[in-house]
Amino acid sequence: CAASGERGAGAAVAVRATNARIAAYGLERMKQRPQDSVVLAASATMAAPTFEPCGNKPFAAVFDADETLIWNLGPMRYFAEKGSAFDPKIWDQWEKSGAGKAVAMPGTVEMVGKLRAAGITVIANTNRSATNAKGSEDTLRAAGLGDFKHGETLFLMGDDATGSSKDGRRATIAAKYCVIILAGDQLG
Repeated sequence: CAASGERGAGAAVAVRATNARIAAYGLERMKQRPQDSVVLAASATMAAPTFEPCGNKPFAAVFDADETLIWNLGPMRYFAEKGSAFDPKIWDQWEKSGAGKAVAMPGTVEMVGKLRAAGITVIANTNRSATNAKGSEDTLRAAGLGDFKHGETLFLMGDDATGSSKDGRRATIAAKYCVIILAGDQLG
């Protein structure tokens, strides 16, 4: 209906504006040369939060992939139309073959381009499976987001023994980079 189309257009405008703001924020943070990453240190507690020091590490922006960098219309529409719960078998097939079918979220291509042009490494930290790494690399590239390399700029569930927790992968990333942006369901 026309009303839902208008809501969809409004949501796209909001997502595009948010992504533009994320890019501007990243460029501003770079100029400030922060002392600490936005990644909590291993010794941090809720009562005493401490963050990984930046030192002279290069800057990085870390994003979830699904519904943050890319929009998975295919399987999400299927689940909604069937009124079914998430099905890991269907999702596994999507991870392997979603290239060219998933699209970049509105404004994401421009955001990623601005961050990379400024010298900020863009990293995806996602709960997609490490066994489907090539499919995830292909999907991100086909969506217009450029190259992501598993183990360097693409971190996946199964890369360590922490399962769906992204803490271990975040620590691995923060050991090499000064993370100035985290976006998505990173703290899941």
